Amino acid sequence: MSLFRPFARFVFSDWTRRGIKFDLLRLRVKLFGPRRYRKPSSPLMHLGSGSTYVKGWVNVDVAGADVNIDLTARPLPFFDNSFEAVVSQHLIEHLDVETEVMPLAGEVWRVLKPGGELWLSTPDMAKICRHYLEDGARVLHEYVRRRDPLSLPQNAPERFVVNTLFFQRGYHRNLFDFELLSWVLCQCGFTDIQRVNEKDVLIRFPAFPPRNDDYEVLMVRCRKPSGGNR
Repeated sequence: MSLFRPFARFVFSDWTRRGIKFDLLRLRVKLFGPRRYRKPSSPLMHLGSGSTYVKGWVNVDVAGADVNIDLTARPLPFFDNSFEAVVSQHLIEHLDVETEVMPLAGEVWRVLKPGGELWLSTPDMAKICRHYLEDGARVLHEYVRRRDPLSLPQNAPERFVVNTLFFQRGYHRNLFDFELLSWVLCQCGFTDIQRVNEKDVLIRFPAFPPRNDDYEVLMVRCRKPSGGNR
């Protein structure tokens, strides 16, 4: 492996290397991940948990979670009507809307109990565009520079931050505003779609650590209908 890395850096672009690494993780869980439906250890699911492990929840991701699966290619390995709530933060912007986000949202609908809640957060396309039009993204640039200075090229003009949030160096596939995300969720059977903020999340689910990102984030809460019908 140590000999392969210099070769890979010479042959492949950064984007290609990241894609290969991610596809290898997906291949591993396709081969060795759970194949049968199960009853979860908690009625609360943290979907796309990444490095944020929330105690008392079923943390689900492609690696390093309680349940490791390929979120974009296989059904969630849980019985129907298993969860009371699902929280997913900064996942859906990394997925294709038609081929990945909507099938995954349909799986979340399936495993939620009737009346169960889905909470989603993602960069807000409307907020980012508004910041750009108001002041050329000057304040937004300062916000991102404080939070994640390495995400911005050195000495880049302030408006470059729009590229950073829209594309995140190739990691982001799409962005949503409230209307677009509401449409996606409606197509998957969710109702009672409401805009919320981080304070609402932390009051409802205090186990989650604060992200302090309301300035550029869209968060919504929606429900699976009590009747359980699409």
